[in-house]
Amino acid sequence: MPHRNANLTCSIMSSAPGSLRYGSDCSKNVEHDAEVLGVGTLLHDITLTESFADPRRFEVEGADLARSFATDIGFDKRRAQLIWDSVALNSTPSIGLYKEAEVALCTAGVYLAVVGLQYEVIPPGEIKKIVDEFPRLRMKSRMTAFAALHGRIPREPTTISAEILASASCPGTKLPLLSIL
Repeated sequence: MPHRNANLTCSIMSSAPGSLRYGSDCSKNVEHDAEVLGVGTLLHDITLTESFADPRRFEVEGADLARSFATDIGFDKRRAQLIWDSVALNSTPSIGLYKEAEVALCTAGVYLAVVGLQYEVIPPGEIKKIVDEFPRLRMKSRMTAFAALHGRIPREPTTISAEILASASCPGTKLPLLSIL
């Protein structure tokens, strides 16, 4: 029997590498640790599943898992903390975009992939290639529906930040995207 949230899982599996491509494309003139950017971005939604029921924000749950993974495979404490920050702050651009380059690029990549804000920072031809390779698969609507269905929004009112919801529903919303460039 297929998983009830197969559509969300497919969206996440497409969104995470798409987010990494966007973040990497934004990083061309920014000194950063590509491995930290990769791990943090690829794991940013690791706990956005119905099997995770921790009372904390799913971003913090995921950040803890990502940091443990990073230290288990040999990342030093500083790099593992950057991964934690990337995962924990990926949905909070008002903070994440002002952190270290890896965190800011992860946040920028996630916002470009999921919300579609400020695509103008990447050439249109490159955007088309990324969308063709990693289609969005209705990620925004599936993520919001999943969060509402599984009580994430009422139980965790600070999850799926107001910044994401505002940017998704209010055209013209301007965030301080890519302030490090």
